Amino acid sequence: MAGTTSKTVQPDFASMSADELSAFISQANTVRAERELKELNERRAAAMATCVQLITAVPTTEQALKHAAEGEISQVLMCLSQIVTAATEAKRAAGAAGAATGVKVTKGTGTGQRTSRIRDEILAVFGANPGADFSASDLVHELPPAPNGNAVSSGAVLAALQGQDGNSGMIAAGLAVRTQDSPKRFAGVTTEQAPAPDAATE
Repeated sequence: MAGTTSKTVQPDFASMSADELSAFISQANTVRAERELKELNERRAAAMATCVQLITAVPTTEQALKHAAEGEISQVLMCLSQIVTAATEAKRAAGAAGAATGVKVTKGTGTGQRTSRIRDEILAVFGANPGADFSASDLVHELPPAPNGNAVSSGAVLAALQGQDGNSGMIAAGLAVRTQDSPKRFAGVTTEQAPAPDAATE
C-alpha cells in the first residue's frame, strides 16, 4: 500500500457561512498583522542600534560646555554641528523604521494610524533615495499597498507631507522639504538642510 502524503487543504469559501468567512478573514488578518509587527520590531531594533552608534560617536554637550569655558568658540561650534548632524541622521533612521512615531500594527483604519504609516513609508523611500525628489504621484508608485490591498492615494501622500491644512505634516516636522512648488515635488531632509543650532532654538 502506497504511503500517504499530506496535502494542503484549501478552504471551501463557497460553502462557508457569513460568520465562518468573517472568522477566516479575521484570523488571516491577525496572522498578517503579527508578521508585520515582527518585521517592524526588527526594523526598530536596527534603527535604535544605528541611533546609539550615531549618538555615541559625537561630542556631548558637556564637551561643548568645556570648550566654551575655555573660550574655544570654533570647537564649540564644531561640537554643536556634529550633535545636530547626528541627531538628524538618527531621527531619519528611526523614522524610516517606523520607530519615530511608534506606529502599531493593529486592526482599524483610523486617519491618524493611516497617516503615520504613510509617513514612515515615505521616509523609507527618501532614505533609500538620498538627494532625489518625488512628486506625490511618484511616491504613490514607490509606496507599498495599503493594508486593504489598494494603492495609496496621492491625496493621502500630500496630507502626510503637508498636513491637512497645508502647513503641517512631515515638512513642518522637519522630515521633508518641498523642492518645487509647481508641480509640487518633495525630498527627504539632508544634513545640509538640517537647521543650524541657533535656528533650532529660535
